[in-house]
Amino acid sequence: AVDNLYAVNRNSSVILYLFFSLYLVVNFLLIPIDSFYLVGRFRGLMGNPNGLGMLVLFIYGAMDLLAKLNPQRIDHRYSYVFKAIAILLIIISGSRTALVALIVYEFLYIFLRYKRLRIVIVLISSLLVTFVLYFDFNQLAISLGLAEQLRLDSLETGSGRTEVWAVAWEKILEQPLFGNGLQFNTYYIDQVATSLFGDNRPRHWNGVWSSYISLLMNVGFVGFSIFVIGIKKIIGSLRQNYFGWCFLAMVLIIGVTESWMAAPMNAFMPMFFLYFAILHNINKARS
Repeated sequence: AVDNLYAVNRNSSVILYLFFSLYLVVNFLLIPIDSFYLVGRFRGLMGNPNGLGMLVLFIYGAMDLLAKLNPQRIDHRYSYVFKAIAILLIIISGSRTALVALIVYEFLYIFLRYKRLRIVIVLISSLLVTFVLYFDFNQLAISLGLAEQLRLDSLETGSGRTEVWAVAWEKILEQPLFGNGLQFNTYYIDQVATSLFGDNRPRHWNGVWSSYISLLMNVGFVGFSIFVIGIKKIIGSLRQNYFGWCFLAMVLIIGVTESWMAAPMNAFMPMFFLYFAILHNINKARS
């Protein structure tokens, strides 16, 4: 579909960029409306704070790619504005994983793109890791007034995710090679939650909340390995690989706490392949 789009209209990059920017702007205009919040977290058009954070993250990567590879068609000044809006939406969505993934994306892009800055990036990263390991992060967040925004009370357990992961991992070990079948992750966790809590289950028992655990439950280590090999081949076939590696690192971090790789009928896997289709077609047009 993307191949056909580029064949019909040479300004397809601009069209896609405008489409993504429209989504960001509409969400930005909804920020003052109370009905678009869930427990103090902005959920926007997605209706779910984590879902919004994830989708904005995917859009951030796609728009960044389009702007950097099409400077003659997309003014970099607009790029800064839309990136700022995207960052704001991720912050107010309260998606901690999305925020961490975004920081990794920017650091990794600078590290891969600018060789002269690699020593600086390594030093800064080392300082950040040292700070996190040796300083009281919780106390710092409280002193900065970020305790509620970062939901420190649920940080250690991943908002209950670790409880679900422990149960899911036990099931993985029963069928480690080939798994239990597609969408088994949803079926199994639903059965366990019903048996433990009935109809009044805690929210974190509504899913597995990890792409990797979900895939291992469904297709086992063999299927998961094939999935990884397929992704590696997609990136390996592209020039300017640092774009693909940065985006991949970002979305793989999201996969730690969200089952976007295994969930059916979501917006994220199509966005994943759309990103690499855009990169492929831009490279092809420039060759």
